[in-house]
Amino acid sequence: MRLRFSADTILFCLLKPALSDVSWFTDADAYNSGVFGNVPNQTFRSSPIVAPMFLVNTFKGDAIDSTPFIFLEWGMHAKGSFGPMILRSDDLSLVYADQQYTSVNNVRVQTIEGEWALTFWAGEEEMFHGNGRALAVDSNYHHLTSTTPIDLPSGRLADEHEFQATNDGSVIISIYETVPGWDLTPYGGPPNSSLLDQLFQEIDPGTGELLFQWRVSNNLDIADSIVPYDQTPPGGWLNGYDPFHLNSVSKVGSNYLVNTRNTASVHLVDSTDGSIIWTLGGKGNMFEDLSGGTATSFSHQHHVRLNGNQVTMFDNHGVQPLVDCKENCSRALRVELDFDEMTVKLVNEYLHPRGLVSVGRGGYTPLPNGNALVAWGAQPALTEHRGSEVVMDLQVGILQNDYDLEANQPYRAFKMNWEAHPIWDPSIAVEGNTLFMSWNGATKLEKWAVFTTHQSGNGGTESSCKIIERQGFETSIEVNDIKIARAYALDRDEKIIGCSGVINIDTGKIKEAGDSRSPNRCLKQHFTKRRRSIPDSQSAFQALKVTKYSKTCNELPPDKRPSSFVDLRDGGVGSPFEAKDNVNSRSQPAQHTLADIFPAPDQAPEYLPHASFSQAPLLLQNARFLAYPNIPFPNLEIKGEEPPEEPPNDFPDGNGATEQDPYPADWDIGDIEQDILDVVDGTQTAHDVKTPSTALQREFSVESRDGSYDANLKFSPPQSYGTALEGPIHDHIGDNDADLLDEDMDWDTIVAIANQTDQPDLNHARQSPLAHSHPDPTPSCPLGASPTSTPLNPFARPPFPNKLRDRSPIIGLSSSVLLRTCFRIGELFNANVWLASRKQDGVFELFARVTYSSRESLSRVQYFQFVDLFADQPPYPSGTLSDWRVGSKRDRDSQVFLRATTKESPRYCRCLCIMEKDKQSVIGWALRVRSIRETGWDEIDFVRQATFRDIAG
Repeated sequence: MRLRFSADTILFCLLKPALSDVSWFTDADAYNSGVFGNVPNQTFRSSPIVAPMFLVNTFKGDAIDSTPFIFLEWGMHAKGSFGPMILRSDDLSLVYADQQYTSVNNVRVQTIEGEWALTFWAGEEEMFHGNGRALAVDSNYHHLTSTTPIDLPSGRLADEHEFQATNDGSVIISIYETVPGWDLTPYGGPPNSSLLDQLFQEIDPGTGELLFQWRVSNNLDIADSIVPYDQTPPGGWLNGYDPFHLNSVSKVGSNYLVNTRNTASVHLVDSTDGSIIWTLGGKGNMFEDLSGGTATSFSHQHHVRLNGNQVTMFDNHGVQPLVDCKENCSRALRVELDFDEMTVKLVNEYLHPRGLVSVGRGGYTPLPNGNALVAWGAQPALTEHRGSEVVMDLQVGILQNDYDLEANQPYRAFKMNWEAHPIWDPSIAVEGNTLFMSWNGATKLEKWAVFTTHQSGNGGTESSCKIIERQGFETSIEVNDIKIARAYALDRDEKIIGCSGVINIDTGKIKEAGDSRSPNRCLKQHFTKRRRSIPDSQSAFQALKVTKYSKTCNELPPDKRPSSFVDLRDGGVGSPFEAKDNVNSRSQPAQHTLADIFPAPDQAPEYLPHASFSQAPLLLQNARFLAYPNIPFPNLEIKGEEPPEEPPNDFPDGNGATEQDPYPADWDIGDIEQDILDVVDGTQTAHDVKTPSTALQREFSVESRDGSYDANLKFSPPQSYGTALEGPIHDHIGDNDADLLDEDMDWDTIVAIANQTDQPDLNHARQSPLAHSHPDPTPSCPLGASPTSTPLNPFARPPFPNKLRDRSPIIGLSSSVLLRTCFRIGELFNANVWLASRKQDGVFELFARVTYSSRESLSRVQYFQFVDLFADQPPYPSGTLSDWRVGSKRDRDSQVFLRATTKESPRYCRCLCIMEKDKQSVIGWALRVRSIRETGWDEIDFVRQATFRDIAG
């Protein structure tokens, strides 16, 4: 039984439902005249998502198909913000949207590699076709596959029209490419012209094997086109004459059903030799029309499918947009074929109640209950038909009498089942006295439980809770006299499926992270730290709901009362976080501060002024470069012991040099540079010495480095096995004016090297090393970039406190791949440039902090931000982690700490990564994260001691 509250209870006074989502519009004249804008939309407080505002002309809930979700694409073309969208079919409220793309098509659920996935095309629109990728994400919205053409010399990517998964486990994609050298004089064109050709490929997404390919121009005759060369589209034939325009392909048995819009015909293609078995419609029609021509008079058609002996399609039937047409209107069409008699007859046709001509796009989807769902393409409308009755008629934009490339044009629409649990947390925000909550992508979300802390009458604090129904994408509730709040997402049975962070009502800041995977962890934070045994989330939550009435959650009967609540203003921390009290929480090592390893800002030696550094490019082409062997980790076991009374004295304390750091605070760069030269000379110019290979090799121990997470911070098997090359790696001796200790980043040089580096496969996770400006910087975590900082002129950061040893470790995982340990983000960039300039492959081990982490993304990527280990200045690189399969060990382990990071409470990490060229990055480089896990100061200190050894030793 659900916990209920009467009007005179304390809780009702504190929490009152408020309006959030905008209701439907029903005034068609106002909507279509632009009163609500050219693209009517609404925004939310708890999410950056922009959602459409629908005009609903007809909605008969008892007659529509009960399949729970509608899938289509939507966005704001003018803002370059577009993406897949999922709506609830019962109330048309938004469930999921990710608008990070410029163009998206063909959104639906398909089986990819044996797993149900949300699939869609994303890329760049190129005048009636596209160039991009066929993407699939799983039920956690984590990237699953990205499909592009195989062995295509032109380098073209996937076209927007088709992305079809087959029953054989393969996928079919369409491709558009311009082919020069065509003589188009027989068709009214020039003698040496370009043809916009099309093809499709069937690909095994698991192996990347090309299974079948079919090119239109090799099998159809240009003379069959109904679009002559002189009938130019808006903007002309920019990419070549398009006489065919392939826009749908599906596998039928072992053969392929291919639709070409500009020939007004549908073809069944033989999979053995690519020949055409039969053609329906157009100049080459092979079927007798038993319906007086209505079954074969389609033209410019889209979304053709064959089910048994029936063909369904969206028949655009015109090239001039029109509203309130009287004849030759666009329609959804179903016809039946008799293959023995080679006849065709009309079964159904569905017209829009207004009468529309849609010149492009469009789709027809038969529904399980026999209804028909129609997307009207260039006319931004959706209808559902039950026989001759229209049971749903809605618009996602203004109906068009002119073709508007900026208008929303539903390509296809689907009603399908989908069960998804996002791996990012529910969102929460406050505005005035109203609390807003949402959870983008959560398909099971039905209710919210809002927990709050407020001031009691005796000066103490009381906690309250209330359950409210989901009000749409965003739910809101009024809060009065509330200090702290957290929202729990509930399913239909009021089971907790996720929780938001803890929000301070006065400041609007999130002071504690939420949890989408283990919401019981959030709930336990509400119980007193005196409690030694914490019940699981469902038991604890049910204990709050057993009474028929209650003023607050604390007023349960004594035998049902879990305990009093912790004041959430203190973060709710207590024994639930300690391993001895909670067997489900991982053992925490002793917490160390920066002062344990690195000096505090007021104790650190004065940084050398930036002006004293050389301004030469940091390619180190003319500087000596010295590297030292790294040491594999022993099998250490960290048991969470208390830190020593005195922190390690490994760095200067401002009064001089320690034994391990021989450089006093007042030494300048020249002293350090000369010391390096002396060392190089003392090693008998090591760069020219060829040491026997037996002295340079050591096999990695199985207890060596590893990228996987271990709950007790033990070190498990290595990321890469092989032989370690431990010889010194160096640069050519030359002029030493180019100071290798300079922390400046020469972005022009970085870009130049990127332009000379081969472009990698883009189907990888990346972290863009750009100066990143976050919209909400805070004093404790200044995420915003310097006002004077740009990617080509970044803010210059001072060097690491231990100026020399910051540069030392590089070892080899093989004879050709180097591993470099970095404690500074800037050093990682500089070392990459040094390696790239020598065409040397490198793997980087970066110790840093991770902050501002979330998992909300169309590609199921993990957003996070790297920050240096000690207080520093921006810019900081923002990162994504996307190439791990959901549910894999790496994926689970990375989420253990990434999902819990906040701006105020960053986590320390060890990241294995490689730098790759990336044309999408302003500086030309991106960082692909290969492995990331949480670490602690014990490990950082050990690595520091192992890598920052005395250079003469």
